[in-house]
Amino acid sequence: MWNEVEYYSNFCNVYSKKENYIYIKSIVRQVNVLLPIVSVSLNKNILAEMDKIQKSLGFSGRSELIRAGIRALLSEERKRNDVTGFIHALFLAIHDESSDEQVTEMRHTFDKLIVTHLHSKIERDKCLEIFLLKGDAGDINEMAKKFQANRKMDNVKLLVT
Repeated sequence: MWNEVEYYSNFCNVYSKKENYIYIKSIVRQVNVLLPIVSVSLNKNILAEMDKIQKSLGFSGRSELIRAGIRALLSEERKRNDVTGFIHALFLAIHDESSDEQVTEMRHTFDKLIVTHLHSKIERDKCLEIFLLKGDAGDINEMAKKFQANRKMDNVKLLVT
């Protein structure tokens, strides 16, 4: 049976259920939705930043913030996958200094795409990589995915012209 722990947001009441699911009853449409619960491990710094963003942007809870972030990432990925053919792009990556060797290896892997590469130290132990890229959209997307999949990357952004 549902534990009636009500969570009020602008759009729905949430009732929790054991067995790793959340039950949401929508006030707007009177539609019942069963959402799976996904556990995520975060360090204290990320959690503190999340809480600040949650409050400043008015999200009702951490879950709403995480869902919005995932929706934004999915939207960006769909847009990136829609790009085909020969393109020019700007690629930015922020990482900790200890991962310079990994960045160098990835840079050599995608050397044929790189027109210009700038490396700058932006904080005590953080570096910014700026790549001007030219080539096949699929190859450029593959490069972006490799950087995004690397846990030592703090932020990765691909801008396609």
